[in-house]
This record gives sequence, C-alpha cells and structure tokens, in this order.
Amino acid sequence: MYENPHNACKPKKKLPPHGMYMARDMQISKSKASLLWAIFTLTSFSARCEDAVPLTTRGSCETSKAAFKSARKGADKAKASIDIIDSCGLGNYQKLTDFDEAFGTSFDLNRKNLPKGSFNTSVLYFDPQKDSADDSVAADNSGWYLAIKYSSNGLVINYVITNAHK
Repeated sequence: MYENPHNACKPKKKLPPHGMYMARDMQISKSKASLLWAIFTLTSFSARCEDAVPLTTRGSCETSKAAFKSARKGADKAKASIDIIDSCGLGNYQKLTDFDEAFGTSFDLNRKNLPKGSFNTSVLYFDPQKDSADDSVAADNSGWYLAIKYSSNGLVINYVITNAHK
C-alpha cells in the first residue's frame, strides 16, 4: 500500500484504552488459568499415587490389621477392613500391592497375567463360602466381602465393602 509522505510527520494513532482488548485478554487469562489448573490437577494426582503413609498412622494401621485377623464374623471383618482402609491410607488410585499387604492377599499375582490396558475384579470373602449340594449348580455367595477393581498397571480403580449380592 502506498503511504503518503506528508503523513509521516503526523503522530501515530494511540492504541485504544485497555477495555477495548478485554475480550482478548480474558481469553488469554482463561488459557493461563486452564494451564495452571491442569498442572495443579496432575501434581495432586501424582501426589495421591505416592505410597508413603504418615508415620503417625502406622501404629493404628497395624492395630487395624490385627483386629481384622482376629475377627471371626464377617460383619466384624468388614468393620475392621474399613478401619484398615482409613488408617493405612488406602483408596482409589493406590497400588494393589498396598491392599495385598494390608489384607494378606495376593491379588497382584493375578494382575500380572492381565493384558495391558485391561481391568479385573478380585473378591475377598469375609465369611466362609458354602459348597453347592449339586455340582451342576453354582453355590450362592453369602456374607460380607471386599471387591477390588484394578487395572493392568497395578492401580486400584474402585473398591467396595458390602454384603449385597447380585
């Protein structure tokens, strides 16, 4: 475009006041906030995956494990298992080996046979299960149990303690 040489000495136009660019600035602010939120979320998620249990709860964790082992009824084992989960810092997105250590199970051995990217559910029954009187019919499950859904990479996706059966 041709520029008139007589306009060269004229002062250049000032930029509009800050309010004129507010929509653009808000978009930039939103993207900055989104980036910060993503970093915060990833950081807090990775912190939850740590297996460090505070030293103050280790004693009560061991006490809960002992109560679980000494419980005779399924309801008592269910209560003790809730105490184990609370006092040992277990939960979703924790390592399956932590659950194995707390409950004396070996679910992690089953996990090693899973195809990559798949899930499995293991069940720990708190009451002895009865055999079926008829071999052609499966026995009905009864009593309290802990069901743990986990991924092939060893993280617990979800768990439930219940006495409801399908």
